[in-house]
Amino acid sequence: MLKLKKLLKHSIGLLLLSSCSGNWRDVAFKKYNSSVFKIFIETLNGPFKYIAGGTAFQTVGLSGKQYLITNAHVCDIMKGLDIKVSNARYGILRTKIIKSDPEVDLCALEPIKGVEPLSLTVFPILDEAEEIFIIGYPGLRGKAIFFGNFLTSQTSPLLISNCYFPGCFGTQPVLQNQFTVSLIGGSSGSPVFNKYGYVVSIIYSVDPRALNWSNGISSLHLIDFLNKLDAKK
Repeated sequence: MLKLKKLLKHSIGLLLLSSCSGNWRDVAFKKYNSSVFKIFIETLNGPFKYIAGGTAFQTVGLSGKQYLITNAHVCDIMKGLDIKVSNARYGILRTKIIKSDPEVDLCALEPIKGVEPLSLTVFPILDEAEEIFIIGYPGLRGKAIFFGNFLTSQTSPLLISNCYFPGCFGTQPVLQNQFTVSLIGGSSGSPVFNKYGYVVSIIYSVDPRALNWSNGISSLHLIDFLNKLDAKK
């Protein structure tokens, strides 16, 4: 009964979101922003403080277990360090790495208690020029929500972030999406939503110098990643 109530609550939320033709973007930000976090580390280099990080969001596997999700290349720079996450609602909290897979550039961390998980779709197929929105690096420049369109897809191995040889790619083909969105640095790991509020992709590559361009990993790989995590429990 509890699962049914949660499902009905979520379905009503999606219906309200998709029916808000004029202000659905404001509704989207208010509804999903508290589930997205800035993830960062702080280290000292002499007298200077060095801050590095990206974006993470909370979601849930088929088992019902929740995880914070970001990119493997974000976790690479944080291994063995004090990892913090923050957003406007929950403040600054700590988390730890559970599992990282550089082949699909995904990393799972311990979840934050009380956070409403974002929903994934098992059918994250996007139509040409379909409208999407991205929530990334909360708190950096006000409302860190970005709007654009799906551009195209391609399937190819990813450049492995923890490989120190030029042109070092993984062996697993990865479905990647391109979007007409200009993102700020720190947006790696940001969730990409369709208009109905489902996460359809995870940003892994941005170039602040490139206008209206960003790359995401299809949420199909995230679903598979979560299934593997759940199978080990």
